[in-house]
Amino acid sequence: MSEWKSEHRLLQWPFIKAFAGSEFVKFAAVIPVVGYIIIFNDSVVGSLSFLRIAGVDETDSDPFWLSSVTKLRLAFFGGIFMLVANSLQAWLAPRALENSKNDVDFTDRVVSTLSYGEIVAMQKEVLLKNWVWRTPMMTSLNRASRDQLIPHPDFSGFSDKRVILRHGDYLRGLSREWWSGKMHQRRGWRYTILLIASMGYAMLLAPTLDITQAVVFDLVR
Repeated sequence: MSEWKSEHRLLQWPFIKAFAGSEFVKFAAVIPVVGYIIIFNDSVVGSLSFLRIAGVDETDSDPFWLSSVTKLRLAFFGGIFMLVANSLQAWLAPRALENSKNDVDFTDRVVSTLSYGEIVAMQKEVLLKNWVWRTPMMTSLNRASRDQLIPHPDFSGFSDKRVILRHGDYLRGLSREWWSGKMHQRRGWRYTILLIASMGYAMLLAPTLDITQAVVFDLVR
């Protein structure tokens, strides 16, 4: 039996869903919809003056690091990256995340709502030979005796407090192991979404920082 191993929480699906699926990301993803108005319309680009935003006269030296068109393009393509990252995480994230935000919530849901058949199916999946163990509890239980992991049919009445007391540790360990395993699935896609979202954030942050430094400079000079 191999030892358990878990990736950093910043590389698991719960963080990725929050990072690439937040309300800010959804708002930023709207930018490409109006991007053609902002970037590809010469009259609009010509009427935009970031010098006015910074409180700088046109006769003064340009306080910005980036040109106006560059800032607009970064915002546009940053929105594109956010849209892609948000769409990918919504498509590929485990369905378990839709009903439970973490392993504790999922464990409570298993104890209170799942049927015996659902628990057995979850257990069979965890006991597959190609399953990578993500929590320490289940690996120690397997070392003791794999046969004891199969609950008796009367386990279908697990909602009864006496049954929960008898199988509670195992049930919670199984639930957290299954949850953790699902949160580690599709490593390549997880890393790809993180990279795309990070690039989107960077593209949106660059023009914001450029405008901020120009405004602050004008206030303190």
